[in-house]
Order: sequence, then structure tokens, then C-alpha cells
Amino acid sequence: MNMIDKTKSNVYFIMKFFAICSVIYAHTVHVDTSSKLLQIITEFLVFFGTNGVAIFFILGGFFYHREKGDDKIFWKKKFFNIVIPWVIISSLTFIVRSISVESFIFIDYIKWILGFGSSYYFVTVFLIFLFIFKWFKDNTLILTVFALLNPLSLCLEYFGIWKFAEFYTPFLNIFNWIGYFSIGLLIKKYALDDVLLNKKFLVCFFALAQIFLFVLIFELIGDHYTYFNPIAYLYNIVCFVIIFYLSFLLRKIKCFAYIGINTFFIYLIHMPIVQFIIARLPNHWLINCFSGVMGVVIMALVVFVLDLILSFKFVCVAKRILGIKDGYEEIKRLY
Repeated sequence: MNMIDKTKSNVYFIMKFFAICSVIYAHTVHVDTSSKLLQIITEFLVFFGTNGVAIFFILGGFFYHREKGDDKIFWKKKFFNIVIPWVIISSLTFIVRSISVESFIFIDYIKWILGFGSSYYFVTVFLIFLFIFKWFKDNTLILTVFALLNPLSLCLEYFGIWKFAEFYTPFLNIFNWIGYFSIGLLIKKYALDDVLLNKKFLVCFFALAQIFLFVLIFELIGDHYTYFNPIAYLYNIVCFVIIFYLSFLLRKIKCFAYIGINTFFIYLIHMPIVQFIIARLPNHWLINCFSGVMGVVIMALVVFVLDLILSFKFVCVAKRILGIKDGYEEIKRLY
């Protein structure tokens, strides 16, 4: 791996750090209307909470790589790196949930794993993309169509036109996410990340765009803002660029990269841990504003302890089963 590749790897691991911060904010922060300033701050954090999943999908597209005849190798790797940790951890969290509600229904268990009423929808949709994009990854026209189809789907969602079966949820509608994955592929294909870094004036343009969109969303939508809004699509893309620039500036911060390396495990397990702890802290505006930061710190400690404990030979297989990556070795390789 050359220096440019290392730099890019660092940047994208830092981006994953910000993405998981966003995801945790989405599950912990709430709008505080006790003052205008707190309302602006907390609504910004709520909006920030919608960026994480979009960033993960864009990065998923960026890192997507297939070769002819690679099905067996590709899916074997994904089975061990994604499917096993997903099924095991989602099963554990469902058991915890079942104990708390004193009920275990098998169909609810299946729905929980797939993302009906849980955050695991991301894995279901992501695996679908890994399958279907093998045939579209090099087709610029189709990728562009997908990128444009996504906001159309969000419009249909926003105005309540999408009507499906009983088990339908907007989170599992692949057309609500497909544009992000397509954009990631287009960024890689045309090296648009290099263009962004080489054209410094674009930083100012996207920063102004982010401010404009935030004000627009704040004034027109407010706390009714969700993932499934056509403006959210544009806002998430703009924020992706801003976070990309910020990650480039912070690319040498090893602790951020360490967290970024293990975002998949954190994504799978964070809700029952972080929400349990945050919910038991005092109801104070400061805790609310920094709930995402505290959540990331909590999960970083969980990953660090498990990484340390499960590094011993007789239990190291558990690390792979849970989807915990060897952060120390990866940091050495990158830095």
C-alpha cells in the first residue's frame, strides 16, 4: 500500500468514526425547546444523527469491489465478517429485549434480525446491495439513475404514497438508500475524493450549502425531520463532503481511527448499552447535547476491553465471531 492509499484509508476510517457518532446521536439526543439556543443546537444534533447511515452506505459503495468468478470467495468473507456477527449480536440483543418485556415470539425474533423495528435494517439492505450491485457497479448511467431515483423514492415516502404489505417499513425500502451506495461507487470510479481535496474552494461552497440547508430544514421541518425526506438526501450528501474534509484534517488521530475500524461491531451492539446508560443519567441539557460523544466513549471502552481480553489464543476466535477487528494491527499498518 502506497502513501496515498494509507492517507485515504486513514481518512475513511475517521469518516466511519463520525458516522458512528451520528448513529449514536440518532438514538440518544432529543430536541430541547427550553431556549432558542438549545433548540438550535439539539436540532442540529438531531439532523446530524441522520447522516451516519447515509455515510456508511456511501462508504460501502466506495469500498465495493468485485471480480469475475469471485462469488465463493466474496460471500465466504462476508459470511464470516458480516453475517455471523450480525446474527449472533442481534440474537443477543433480542434476548435482552425479550427478558425486559417478558415475551419471546419467534416471528418477532426473525423480524428483529432483519430490521423490522430494530436498527439491523442497515445490514439487510447492505447485503442486498452487495448482491445486486455486482451487475451495475461499472455502469455510470445506471448508477446515476439510482442516484436520482433515491430522492424520488423519498418523495413518495414523505407524501405517504409508498404503500406495501404489513411488514413494510421505510427503513427496509432499498430505494430509500440505493442512491447513497451508487454515489460511493461513482466517487471511486471518477476519483471524486481527489477532486474535492484538490479544489479547495469547494470546501466553502459545501459549508455554505450545509448552513443554507440546515436553516431551511430548521425553519420548514424542525423536529419532524427524518431520514425519509427528499431534502435529507441532499443534506446528507453535503454533510458527507464536509465530514470528508474534516476527516482529512483529523486523519492522524489514531484513537478516532481505532474506533472507525470497529464501527460495525459498535453499530450492532450499541443500542442496549448506550441507551441503558444514557437513560439513567440526569436529565440535563449538557448530557443531552453530549449524549452521542458519551456514547462513543462508552463503546470505545467496550471495544478496547473486549479487544484486549479476546486477544488471547484460546478465545481469539470469539473476536472474529463478534466482528471485532484487531485495531492495534490495523493502526500499525496505517500509521
